[in-house]
Amino acid sequence: ELQSTGTIEKPKIETRYFETVSEQEIEELAGKLDWMFSFSQDLTALYSFMDRDPVLRDMKVRFYGLKAGSIGATVVESLIKSIIQQQISIRVAFSITNKIVTKFGEHTKKEDTTYHDFPTPESIAEATLEEIRQCGLSWRKAEYIKGIAEKTANREFDSESLTLLSNEQVAETLKKFRE
Repeated sequence: ELQSTGTIEKPKIETRYFETVSEQEIEELAGKLDWMFSFSQDLTALYSFMDRDPVLRDMKVRFYGLKAGSIGATVVESLIKSIIQQQISIRVAFSITNKIVTKFGEHTKKEDTTYHDFPTPESIAEATLEEIRQCGLSWRKAEYIKGIAEKTANREFDSESLTLLSNEQVAETLKKFRE
């Protein structure tokens, strides 16, 4: 479990573990949290730019400290969620995502609460297109998601490497899934 105990100026997240975790697992979690919440993102240049315009300056004051986080704990999760969310309402996208997580993801029950994990690429790759579609996806979206999951599971595609590429390179890499 996570709890925010810091301030905007000095953010701090406290974690509660339900079982013993190693130092390596803590470091991995810290990296995932940084990815998800953009903790290490420096907004200084953005704020300097915003100070030049009265409208942007007002937005800076109103939303000070807000960072654009990721929509997933990993790049592949973010990629799959972005495919789900295309051209549909966020409410419908959340419903579909919930069905996928419930159907294909692992879950753990602790203290009368069930925690669901986003499915691994391997889990999605093992599913049939029809099983994926039953979560509310179109054939095309199901094909893209299964294709990304299969290539990730088979190590033909390293989604995490996308973070090292320019926007143009990311676009070119992802276009290959349409071929």
